Amino acid sequence: MRIASKKTVLLGLVTAALIAPATGAFAETVARVETAFIPQGSMYGTAIAGKTLYVSELDTGLIKAFHTSDEQEATIVAQSLLEPKGMAVASDGTLYIADSGHHRIVRVTPAGEMKTVAGSGEAGYKDGRAAEAQFHDPSDVAIASDGSLYVADTLNHRIRKIATDGAVTTVAGGGTEKDADGWLIGGLHDGTAAEARFNEPSSVALDPNGNLFIADTGNQRIRELTTTSTVKTVAGGGEERVENRYIKGGYADGQAGDARFYAPTGLTFAPDGGLYIADTLNNAVRLLSSDGTVSTVVGGDLHGYGDGWGVEAQLDGPTDIAVDGKGALWVADRWNRTIRSIDRIALPERTQPADVRFVYNGKALQLKTKAIIRQGATYAPLRELAEALGFTVTYQAASKQVTLTNRRGAKQLDLRAAIVINGSTMVPVRELGNLLGVQVAWSPMYRLVDLTSPVK
Repeated sequence: MRIASKKTVLLGLVTAALIAPATGAFAETVARVETAFIPQGSMYGTAIAGKTLYVSELDTGLIKAFHTSDEQEATIVAQSLLEPKGMAVASDGTLYIADSGHHRIVRVTPAGEMKTVAGSGEAGYKDGRAAEAQFHDPSDVAIASDGSLYVADTLNHRIRKIATDGAVTTVAGGGTEKDADGWLIGGLHDGTAAEARFNEPSSVALDPNGNLFIADTGNQRIRELTTTSTVKTVAGGGEERVENRYIKGGYADGQAGDARFYAPTGLTFAPDGGLYIADTLNNAVRLLSSDGTVSTVVGGDLHGYGDGWGVEAQLDGPTDIAVDGKGALWVADRWNRTIRSIDRIALPERTQPADVRFVYNGKALQLKTKAIIRQGATYAPLRELAEALGFTVTYQAASKQVTLTNRRGAKQLDLRAAIVINGSTMVPVRELGNLLGVQVAWSPMYRLVDLTSPVK
């Protein structure tokens, strides 16, 4: 399944899940999506170390580094690659890259020196010494605790290992059937590592216990190579084949065995042990939780472009994900040619599903007085909301005006559009936001008012 040549989508129905604690309040954690960088090239892979985000570009052959905490121009850390894809960063800052089109794995030191780790540069399948070994379109690399590397050898349908002495071995996958061009054909089988079959595995990620998780792209599954050298399917399924070679993609959340993917490509572990999945042709970021359920974090419907919240946001062919030390996600949104940042935000509790919630600069606001919606406008308690935004509130009874003051000055608000409910003065949120220079966005699915100040 050559994802680079496909751009189709599967329509899926996505619903937001509510968690009802024993207190009767509704709590919810939802992903907030923003456009972080526009690399210009056709990006594919992501990797992160500290505040440095590495991005691979297929069309330019470049690896670029972005600083996640500011808007500095990207720096080029590697070039002259051919369709570079997945990457991994070692603890010493060395960057390992799947130089896919050159059929090799390379490394770039913190000093900028690039060197081939393994691969002759010719497509093929051969174990042995680093310089003699052959790969075919390797797509990703993961670093083990002992410094060895695991490689998703995509078009050989195998998982390879590069030892610290440079020796290359096959650790999972097999099969000798070839197509008309003489290239190996994938399959689907769980079992011992030698018996297992993969179909264009494209990403690898190690959990803290040393188990290797694999995005088995052509089989629409997530597989696991355990430390006891057995391969099992941990999420995804389906049996119907396309082109007599690939499992047909699908879309479904739920228990891992019932979940369906469409060309899962990038994998990365969250700090809490959950596994994030770039579900490329479903245009979604999915999460395989430690309890064995699969949920949609972002996207999952029509392909497109749009920042926002959870499944309301739109992606177009995400191919890889990196997680920083704070748990934020950085997604290569390939066909939108952007890097998207995703923060998981705990929304304010609500006592009824219809309650309106507020978030300010990514932080939940827990207002005591409930907002209301009248004639399409959201009204919120003036004093509570203004004080939460950092303003002091002074009321002039004679003129029926309110003065809102902060360190940058004072603003006058006319209360003619206000209404009073149970002694609370309620004002239109959008009108208040315009006055205070605060951007106001509305999420209908999550009934959420998203407030953003340009000066944080």
